[in-house]
Amino acid sequence: MQFLTMRELSKTPKTALSRLTRDGKAVLTNNGKPAALLLNIDENNFERVFGLVQEVEKQMAAIREMNLEG
Repeated sequence: MQFLTMRELSKTPKTALSRLTRDGKAVLTNNGKPAALLLNIDENNFERVFGLVQEVEKQMAAIREMNLEG
């Protein structure tokens, strides 16, 4: 998995986008800690990818809720 720092993203955004396009995904870090997951999308798949991300968010919320109850 590729990692991309906030500093890299702010100083060299074209290079960062090129890496993301090449690798497909990257973890964005802030002060060495994971802050975001970046996914390469395009006009043909962005709606599908966004829908999948929403489904994962729902599943994660359900897991958190189960952990709080149990």
